[in-house]
Amino acid sequence: MTIKDYLRILRARWAIVAFAVAVCLVAALATYAVRPTEYTARMSMYVSATGAEDAASAAYGAQLSLQRVKSYVILLGSRRIAEQVVARLDLPDSPDDLSKRITASTPVDSQVIDLEVVDRSPDRAAIIANTVYDEFVQVSAELTRNSQLGQSTVALRMVEPAPPPRSPSSTGLGLTLALGLLAGLIIGVAAAFVRNTLDTSIRTRESLAAASGARVLGTVTYDVRRRRAPTTDDEAQPDEAQPSGLPRSSSEDLRKLRTNLRFGSQRQAPKVVVVASALTGEGKTTLVVDLAATLAAGGLRVLLVDGDLRRPMIAERLGLATSPGVAEVLSGKVRVGDAIQRPWEDTVHFLSAGAAMANPSDVLTAEPLETVFAELRGKYDAVLVDSPALDPYTDAAVLAAAGDGAVLVCRSGVGTHAALASAAEGLRAVSAPILGAVLVVIRDTRFRLPSGRGLGAVPWTQLYRPQHNAADPEAEAAERSETAETNGSRNSLPVQRG
Repeated sequence: MTIKDYLRILRARWAIVAFAVAVCLVAALATYAVRPTEYTARMSMYVSATGAEDAASAAYGAQLSLQRVKSYVILLGSRRIAEQVVARLDLPDSPDDLSKRITASTPVDSQVIDLEVVDRSPDRAAIIANTVYDEFVQVSAELTRNSQLGQSTVALRMVEPAPPPRSPSSTGLGLTLALGLLAGLIIGVAAAFVRNTLDTSIRTRESLAAASGARVLGTVTYDVRRRRAPTTDDEAQPDEAQPSGLPRSSSEDLRKLRTNLRFGSQRQAPKVVVVASALTGEGKTTLVVDLAATLAAGGLRVLLVDGDLRRPMIAERLGLATSPGVAEVLSGKVRVGDAIQRPWEDTVHFLSAGAAMANPSDVLTAEPLETVFAELRGKYDAVLVDSPALDPYTDAAVLAAAGDGAVLVCRSGVGTHAALASAAEGLRAVSAPILGAVLVVIRDTRFRLPSGRGLGAVPWTQLYRPQHNAADPEAEAAERSETAETNGSRNSLPVQRG
């Protein structure tokens, strides 16, 4: 992996790093608040041999002092010394607790012992350190008299008494927070890379192409904030949110998708295109409606078909009739020409899903579909079909096999490699061409400044406004002027009038 790959992972998983840093900073602050202030008193003592009469005795005494220093370092922190200090000073601490706060150390090949005593009071820390020395002198003298080392003795001298420390030795607030920040960054970065390793969702064009086995037609970025699509011709209020609404995409993304779809590797541009996804909630319904508007803006005759007979959504959100539709056409109750709705003049026509059915697979058969699609190819330049998710239904595969192919839609962070690969395999199993794949990215801009682009969105009924009574030319001119102003100011997709 390159540095760019690491930075991409951290940018994608920044929330994990931020959470780890926040938790560690709070923990560090809590630790500093509950931990008592401590002081460390320090003193040094010198160990030397006595009674040396010649050079050989002096050399032996020096060697004996070095050996005794190692033993004394261990004895200074023993429970026996702590017991005597507690008894002499009448301390409230237990000998075991006090021995943990006494630390003795010595440099390599040195006869000096450094003693440190930690306590909450600076004065008491100094008193305990000096008392430890006094008690240890007596204990070491007793041990020397009872040893079998001949007449040689070792003297223990204080270099200087331990003064009361002037400043706390415990970690300050700044250092505590810095350590918490460092720990949070380490934990957060590690967790981000572990999460990325375990994550099987699709987030890049490369992973999308690898999972689907098809070329990537483009990346479409949507804004998560959107206004409610009104049920009448009145415009939605600016602050009126749409709980189940769909975010609005950048028109430039859709224009690139239109170009790649129509002028891609196929010798002839596909006319009947089924827009499918592996899972629900990946944005295919949003994409198929926006793509219909984009194709119409290019001067094409477009038919938008709601082929999702299980959960039809387009008619309700556009405020159009839900039936008759695909179900009635395929069952032979209505001719396809009579079921098509024409609320947007000659730009985009609409064929709804029709009445709800218990088992849509019964009417989605190859022969009626091929007949209907053959008739629609002769009337329209592009037929876009919305479909159910390929997992667990096969409706989209049947529709794609009868049409000119399918476009697989995958939402970044939602679609997985396994699900998309299974969906692509299902399409290939029925010999349905995969025209390409589209990566949908949902971007949250709710925290931008009010002047920033992308706050709010143009409701569907404003993009696809049904025609009014043509007998009132003034109202029609005012409507077109308003639509033009809206398209220019909000960068929405234009829909050409016939």
